Amino acid sequence: MTDPYRRLAVFVDSPSAHNYLWVMLESTDDPAVWLDLEAGEETFDSLRRCLPM
Repeated sequence: MTDPYRRLAVFVDSPSAHNYLWVMLESTDDPAVWLDLEAGEETFDSLRRCLPM
């Protein structure tokens, strides 16, 4: 039976100063290995605008 749950993580990356984008990862069967699922195409000038909570 397949596990219906997926282990996902979302974090903010800063490819350069004052540029932030979100990245979503998914864990593999090996809990130490994470794969990129998707990333934002637009960068933001603040963390709050990038990933509002």
